Amino acid sequence: MKWERCGSGILLVLLAVALVACGGGSSPASTPTATASAATTATTAATAVAPTVTSASVVSAPTAPTNTVAPTRPVAAQTRAAGSAAARGTVRPSGSAVASSPAASALGQALTGHTAPVFSVAFSPDGKTVATASGDKTIKLWDAATRKELKTLVGHTDAVIAVAFTPDGKTLASGSADKTIKLWDIASGKEAATLKGHTESVFSVAFSPDGKMLVSGSVDMTVRLWDVATGNAVKTLTSHTGKVRSVVFSPDGKTVASGSDDRSVKLWDVVAGKEVRTFGNQPRAILSVAFDPAGKTVAAGSFAAITLWDVTTGSVVKTLKGDQSIYTVAFSPDGKTLASGGTAVELWNLGSGQPLKNLGAQPAIVNAVAFSPDGKTLASGSDDKTAKLLNIAAIVK
Repeated sequence: MKWERCGSGILLVLLAVALVACGGGSSPASTPTATASAATTATTAATAVAPTVTSASVVSAPTAPTNTVAPTRPVAAQTRAAGSAAARGTVRPSGSAVASSPAASALGQALTGHTAPVFSVAFSPDGKTVATASGDKTIKLWDAATRKELKTLVGHTDAVIAVAFTPDGKTLASGSADKTIKLWDIASGKEAATLKGHTESVFSVAFSPDGKMLVSGSVDMTVRLWDVATGNAVKTLTSHTGKVRSVVFSPDGKTVASGSDDRSVKLWDVVAGKEVRTFGNQPRAILSVAFDPAGKTVAAGSFAAITLWDVTTGSVVKTLKGDQSIYTVAFSPDGKTLASGGTAVELWNLGSGQPLKNLGAQPAIVNAVAFSPDGKTLASGSDDKTAKLLNIAAIVK
């Protein structure tokens, strides 16, 4: 199981007791030590930030892994670490490796090449390309049909935690533990701009439906709205009291949803830059949020369950409870199915609220899931340094 470090010392005490009970053994080298990022309070005024274009390189496939040095696992004194769960602010306790699932492995071909955990996956709008973001500081682009690597985008100086395509598929945004957002030209693989303004790691990025705005969420507890054409931050939204782990635009582009360590989901009016609703009092941090294709429901993944809220009334529509810790959620394009990832990958029937298919325990924590535009493929990214493309028809038959 993957735990999150919190302010209370309770979890640390429980961990210490567990270690004593197991004979006082030390954590394996691959298990990260809990770290905490010092979040700073952002100003409420919108700050214009000019984009900075910096040199970056692209490595075209086929290639060996880039010569970017794979970062080591963190130690207690570090506040961030590329290539580990600490880059997302979560840790796994000693001795809690996740059992492998041969059945699940048989359903999906692994995309290999990263040298650290894969934190984010995204399909291009035409479904032909998959982007993966990793703790090895790189982004890789893959041919979705052949599973071959197309390009490696190099330019970030710390773990890359989030990626998103523009609706026209020409640009990719990436958020990083180096506190920046980069925009990449897909055709050339070159960095187009660097957006600066966040004061801590950027955990999530998403484009508006028209591609004119970008939203980002950060450890600095802020949500920022950016003008894509100018690279300027046009609004800074500041009422969360914990790390903002996930952000997403509604299908009509009028609303942004954000999920935070403060155990709340907030809805924001994009034009006014004001908070319009808060879904709070959740038992644990909100790690992932998603709008359904109709824009009527928001889903939030937490360690314990998935909660679905009615956007208009604020009432709980459904609560989905599985046998896993949940770190990522995604709606299918038809809105009938929800995918979740964490210690397992699971598909949910939203009509009945029941599991449609549970692929069982995975070899490593699944940090991200995303449906292809046609809904036939599910991409996942995990701590085992790979992404997988799963055939939905093969999964649910």
